[in-house]
Amino acid sequence: MDPIQATLRTGMTRAIREVLEGMTFMPVEELPSEDSELDQEGLHCVSLLVHEPVQWEFKLFMPRNLLEEMGEAVYAEPREALTESSLHDLLSEILNTAAGRFLSEVLVDHQEFSLGLPESCDYDSAIADVPLMQWHFEASEKTFAVTLLGTLTDNLTDLVRSNKK
Repeated sequence: MDPIQATLRTGMTRAIREVLEGMTFMPVEELPSEDSELDQEGLHCVSLLVHEPVQWEFKLFMPRNLLEEMGEAVYAEPREALTESSLHDLLSEILNTAAGRFLSEVLVDHQEFSLGLPESCDYDSAIADVPLMQWHFEASEKTFAVTLLGTLTDNLTDLVRSNKK
């Protein structure tokens, strides 16, 4: 794995762990992507565009039962009381916060970035996209995934810091 991809991999793993452990108090483990599969039943998807300094798109795929479990922790409500809207808002907030932390982590100091607004996406159409990178994670014995779509542009070496330990 080249240094840029190593920095991106480490940055997303750290961002997802910090966000989910901070919001939901659930431990999160990264899984080897090649050995991981998502259960498509009840899978929720949200996407987020990065407008500057690169044109990327993040997608977060999470099974409904894990999202409900997280919703119980975040909203202090029983699953039955959680609405589709609150689950969508939670998934959007997770991706938005993780993407912001990821970019703050991997981009060189003081590099500004611009994000769009999280939007619902469809797993069936999203699976056709070939990701630049993907990460699989496990929380509460359930697998979820983050993908990064886009390209490794020529100027990325000027934008991404060297891999931090």
